[in-house]
Amino acid sequence: MFPLKWMAGSDHPEYYTQCIKACDKIINSGNFGLIDGSKQADWFNTVFFTGNSNESIFEIQFDAQLLNPFYTMFINLSGKHFLAAPRVTDVVYGNDPNPLNKDIRGDGGAVRATDYVIWKFAGTPGNSSLRAPGESYAHWFFYRYADILLLKAEALTFSNNTTGALALVKTVRARARAIAATEENPDPNNVQDVADYILRERRREFAFEGKRWFDVLRNAKRDKYTRIDLILNMIGEIAPGDKVQLIVGKYSDRRSHYLPINLDELLADKNLVQNPFYQ
Repeated sequence: MFPLKWMAGSDHPEYYTQCIKACDKIINSGNFGLIDGSKQADWFNTVFFTGNSNESIFEIQFDAQLLNPFYTMFINLSGKHFLAAPRVTDVVYGNDPNPLNKDIRGDGGAVRATDYVIWKFAGTPGNSSLRAPGESYAHWFFYRYADILLLKAEALTFSNNTTGALALVKTVRARARAIAATEENPDPNNVQDVADYILRERRREFAFEGKRWFDVLRNAKRDKYTRIDLILNMIGEIAPGDKVQLIVGKYSDRRSHYLPINLDELLADKNLVQNPFYQ
């Protein structure tokens, strides 16, 4: 269903219909569902620490005999590792005056707020201990059931069923115990506002699962790049202040949104032509 979403737009509305049908095959199969989020530690253990849960549709397998080679990317063993931006817990997941109210996908889910370790791949249930080297077998997700629900919501939005789309967003948020600070009530008659809400919910649900750039690009390029602002605004959020204009200039060129073709591939197949941006 995902390739259909990339091709869909006002000139190809039929792809949204096909995407919805593909999502419904999974939803109606009875083989998948959202793992209960009432206890964050249990949810984290089932979905991320152990893996292969009822919520998982496709994930790359690792185990004690085949450890995740990206372990050192997320745990500081050599002094060089990836960390979440400090703004993630506040800006993406929000804060509630009651400390007992929190989005389970934030602190202790996607990230550990005390040191910004990317917890999905480095942590253990309970938001305290890091995985030991011998436990570095966190799986890598391609699709979870929540992804299917939000993909369908996006397709419904552009199929004049924003009410149905918002109901699916509500389902995902309810499981995550998302807080009032991140709840929105877009006008169902405003398709773009509903789509933007879904995009923000996808950021919360799939943080650090490798989907964000593709989500933003897909929404930006819909209907001949009518929402290029999504990419440029994202740059404004994350780029160093003295580099913003330079990076905005680069990404204003649509050809820069796609990687170059590997040199070995070009040498092996003379019919391939390099992405013009890199020529």
